[in-house]
Formats: sequence, C-alpha cells, structure tokens
Amino acid sequence: MRYFDPHSMSIFIAVCEEKSIVAAAKRAALVPSAVSKRIKALEDQVGVQLLDRGRLRMTPTPAGEMLLRYARETLSSMEKTHAELNEFSHGLQGNIKVLASISAIYQSFPESIAEFLSLHSRVKVSVHEALSSQIVRDTKEGLADIGILSDAVDTKGLACYPYHKDELAVVSEAEHPLRQAQAVSFEEVLGNEFVNIKPGGIVNLIMQKEAAALGRNLQYRIQVSTMDVACRIVAAGLAVAIMPLQFARLQQSYLPINVTPLTDEWAQRTLVLCSRHDQVLNNSVQTLLDFLREKR
Repeated sequence: MRYFDPHSMSIFIAVCEEKSIVAAAKRAALVPSAVSKRIKALEDQVGVQLLDRGRLRMTPTPAGEMLLRYARETLSSMEKTHAELNEFSHGLQGNIKVLASISAIYQSFPESIAEFLSLHSRVKVSVHEALSSQIVRDTKEGLADIGILSDAVDTKGLACYPYHKDELAVVSEAEHPLRQAQAVSFEEVLGNEFVNIKPGGIVNLIMQKEAAALGRNLQYRIQVSTMDVACRIVAAGLAVAIMPLQFARLQQSYLPINVTPLTDEWAQRTLVLCSRHDQVLNNSVQTLLDFLREKR
C-alpha cells in the first residue's frame, strides 16, 4: 500500500485554496508543470478524479473535498507532533502526580523534589498527601504516577522499590512520665488514652491489630484528621499519640511535647516508591522514579 506524501498533500491543499495551478505553483515555489504532475500522481494513486478543471478555476470534486479535509487534519497533526517533539530537544518536560504518606513528606522527599526540578525546570510535579489505601488505588488506576508509602501496605500489582527508613514514636505532653524514657514498647503505653489520627490510616490499623494481639483495647479520647493537630492535643495534656518520629521531632521544636521512639519491630518501617509496571512509564515519570531511587 502506498501512503500519501505530505508534500503532495500540501500542494493539493494549495491548489484547492488558490483554485489555480499557476497560483498554487507560485505559493509552493514550484513550476506549474511540477504541480500538475503531483496532482495527476495523486489521482492515479486513488483512482478517482480529485479536481474539476474549469476554464477559469479548479475546484475539488466530492472525493477531492474528502481528501482536502483529511489532508488538512493530517498536516496539522504532523505539525503539532513535530512541535511537541521539538520541545523535548530542549530538555525533559511533563506533568507528574505523586501521592505520598505524611511520613514520606517529612523525610528528605521535598528536598529531593527541589533538586530534581532544578535539573529539569520544564517538568511540573504535584505532590499530594494521602492515606496508603488511596495511594495504592490511585497508582494502580493511573490517577497518580508515583506513590510513596509504608511497606506494611499490600502493594500487589505495583512495582515497588525501597526508599527510606521510617520509625514510629510515642508523643506525650511535656510533664508526662515518658519524659524519663529513651525508648518504650507499645505495650507499656497501652494504659494511656490516645489521639485517634486519621481513622483508617495504616498506623491506626496496625495499632488496633497489635493491641488485640496483646489482649488489650485501645482507649481513644479524641479523633483528629491531621498529625499537627494531634500534636497540639498532646501538648494540651489530653492524650498521647503515635506518629512518625521525623514529624514528631519537627513539632517538638515549638511545642511542649516529648518524643519517645517505639521499640516494637512493626514500628521500624521502610517506605517504598511504587508505580504501575503493566505499562511503559513516560520519560519524565521514569526519570523522577530513577532519581528518587538513587536518593534513598
């Protein structure tokens, strides 16, 4: 099968618009005989007449009208494709959506993103905090390009790579007896009332599971949706909370709270990078993924 030559299509469009071989030849910087040969070759290729050759002007036949429409669409698409590909020659570009747990955001992730964008200024990265369940779901469905979350979550169906270590800690008010401890087990703090942070979150679910394994019940005094609010509740002496150590340390710099690491094995976590692996990632997403893997 022979395909239409873009140059011939461009000449055909010129003839239809100028309604004259001579005028189209002048527009295309060709001699009239060359234009006539191109039009004749097109008609021979499709096997139908494309132009009505009147005494004063040339007009497209019904078949010519159809070809004219598709020729314009095809050349426009080719020009757009060329322009977009040409932009890539000036550097990586694209839009990337990252969903991350709060633990990841309070690691060195923001600094890594800043460094990446300094190297690839034409790339735009949007970062959203989300629960682990949403991170997994949206990444699988292609609503997010990269997810960052705890390896305690079921990420079956995704490609996952180790990223950072993460540690959980107990946060208590300044005068709480825990101020004396360097570290503590979860069992030792179960007699306290807790702040219930983000019900349904992975830490919340693990706490409930571990308490049940110890034959104990978690006692929740208050429920909040963010960890910074939880820290203020703790500072007021209303309850204790369990959250990522890195985040708690930052809060401790301006709130009267204690931060005591947990000794339990489940409190020592690994954050992972995840992405879809049933498709080829676009260049910008793959480059960011590789960059973050190197920064772990």
